[in-house]
Amino acid sequence: VVFFSPPQDPLLYVYLDSVEFTPTTIPPKATFAAWTTAWAVTAQSATSDGDGDGLPLLMEYGSGGSPYAANPELLPAATIVDDHLTLQVTKAASPTDLRVTVQGSTDLRPDNWSTDSVEILEEDSTHLLVRSKKTITEQPSFHLRVHVMRVP
Repeated sequence: VVFFSPPQDPLLYVYLDSVEFTPTTIPPKATFAAWTTAWAVTAQSATSDGDGDGLPLLMEYGSGGSPYAANPELLPAATIVDDHLTLQVTKAASPTDLRVTVQGSTDLRPDNWSTDSVEILEEDSTHLLVRSKKTITEQPSFHLRVHVMRVP
């Protein structure tokens, strides 16, 4: 890579035979507003997904992701463990204005989602692991979803 000096001194140049870039990340912010400001996110709603990774902005913030780079590793992961539908959710440690829960439903009707049908197996500041209370043998039609809500 050759970089030339300004036109007033055209004979001065610098030659670099190796360039390394170190990726940096913006540290997570304690509120969604501070996070969007730090990332210079403009004119997007909390439900938009500008980088196309499947995480809306609010969940991207709540998971510690970047709004400009796809972070598929932050998507919730569903598995079957001991005949229970199980969901693992990644969380960022810093948000103070979010509540992340997992809700279950036997159908997909909007008024039928509840936390009553799931049990928390593990939860700390960076992850949440939940499963259905009933086994899939007992209840073959069951759905889990992540509910992210801003709180004051």
